Amino acid sequence: MPEPKRLLSRREVAAIFGVSPHTVYRWAREGRLPVLMTLGGRRRYPAEEILRLAQTQGPFSGDIKSSGGRR
Repeated sequence: MPEPKRLLSRREVAAIFGVSPHTVYRWAREGRLPVLMTLGGRRRYPAEEILRLAQTQGPFSGDIKSSGGRR
């Protein structure tokens, strides 16, 4: 049987990118991050894809921290 994929919580993803958990939620809602919903309605993020994004360009092209802040 194949090994189950490791899934990350919103807080874990936030720590990887150095942003708030709410930013992770927003990026997932905007389609910038891959997200899976559990049967209990919680969002989980595939570790392999999140780590690949973190090592390349982030959830969007451009500097990952430049989208923070309110306008």
